[in-house]
Amino acid sequence: ASLSFDDHSFLINGRRVWLASGSIDYARVPRELWINRIRAAKQAGLNCISTSIFWNYHEAQPHKFNFDGNRDLRRFIELIAEEEMYCLLRAGPYVGADWDFGGLPHWLTTIPGICLRGGGNESKFLEASSQYLSTVMAQVSDLQITSPGNGPIIMVQAESQWCWSHPEQADAYLQEISRYLRENGCNVPINLCNNLWQQVDNTIHTWAGDQRLVADLRQLHVVQPDAPRLVTGLRA
Repeated sequence: ASLSFDDHSFLINGRRVWLASGSIDYARVPRELWINRIRAAKQAGLNCISTSIFWNYHEAQPHKFNFDGNRDLRRFIELIAEEEMYCLLRAGPYVGADWDFGGLPHWLTTIPGICLRGGGNESKFLEASSQYLSTVMAQVSDLQITSPGNGPIIMVQAESQWCWSHPEQADAYLQEISRYLRENGCNVPINLCNNLWQQVDNTIHTWAGDQRLVADLRQLHVVQPDAPRLVTGLRA
C-alpha cells in the first residue's frame, strides 16, 4: 500500500484514514487471551492497537533473544491484522516508566562506562540498541502496511518521553535511533512522543495526553503544520 499523511490524517492509497487506537501490551496479557482483547477493542469502536515492545522481556541476557510463547511479538501483530485493524508499534528502546526500567534490560548497567539514553558518551548504549532494534525489525518488517502483504503496522515509535531540550544530544541519540529503524527496514512513519521537548527531522511528533490536550494539540499543529496531530501515550 501507498502510505502518506497530511495535516489531518494518514492516507492509504489516497484514502483518508482516522486512527482511534487503544493500548494492549502483549507482554501484560497471556497469549491465549490476545485475540479476546483485540476483538474487545474492535467491538468498542477502535480500529488500531498500540503495543509496546519491552526490550528486557525479549533479551533478559545479552545476545539471547526470546520471541516464543507469550513473547511472540509477530503472532500478536498477525492477530491484529486478522481483525483488520492497524498497529502502532512502540519499539523503544525506552518505552515508559510504567514497566520496569522503562523496558531496558538491567544487564546494560553492567557495561563499564555506558550512558543510557544519551547524555554524553552514548556509543555503548547505541551499539546495544542497534542490535536490539535490528532483531525486532527482523521479526516484523514484512508486517508493515507498506510491505507486499499489506501488514497492519502503520507507524513505529522511537523512544518515549525524552523530555530534555538538548539539540546536540538529540542528534547523537534520537536521530541515531530513528536511523537504526530505517536501516533495518522500517519504511512507515516514525514518531517521537516527547511533547516537543526536542524535535528530530523526518519524524512525526506526537503528544502524551494530559488535561490541556486541546491547547497542546494546537501547539503541535503550529510546530509541525504538515503532519497529523496525534496522541500516542499518557503520562506515566
